Amino acid sequence: MFIFIIVATTVSAVFGKIILAYRSTHTTQKNLENVQYAMNQMAKILRGGAIMSGWTASNIRVYDYAQKKCIEYAFAGSSLTYADLSYPAASLDSDNITTCPLDTLSSAADMASGNISGNFYVVPPVADTRAGKVTISMKVCSVVGCAGPAYIQTTVSLRNKEVNP
Repeated sequence: MFIFIIVATTVSAVFGKIILAYRSTHTTQKNLENVQYAMNQMAKILRGGAIMSGWTASNIRVYDYAQKKCIEYAFAGSSLTYADLSYPAASLDSDNITTCPLDTLSSAADMASGNISGNFYVVPPVADTRAGKVTISMKVCSVVGCAGPAYIQTTVSLRNKEVNP
């Protein structure tokens, strides 16, 4: 009888750990899918837009010529946020936006959430010499403790060879 209790307890403990590992993996996979979609959207806008000066490792501002919007992406807390502001064509000067004021952007909305952290690494363009690039790297976890993180990264070459003020 004593051996049966030990075997039953062991089987229950192993089964419980398997269920927890499955849930953790499933949550990480869902978060990773959301982050991958968000990263692809950011890469598309960064590639065709103009990077505004004043970027940091945790946030970046870009003017999207296609949408005529100033957009800010930021890693805040455990999520990736997005804020924007539309500019009419009259505010453009020689196809370049001259300002992208932070205080007039919409309130930030989550673009991807979960347990996400990351940063932007910008190699600025040099006018008429070199196009710049932006590397976006993220760490995606299933729980706050982040026992088994998943990493995702992409680098985007910029078409615009200028950094706007």
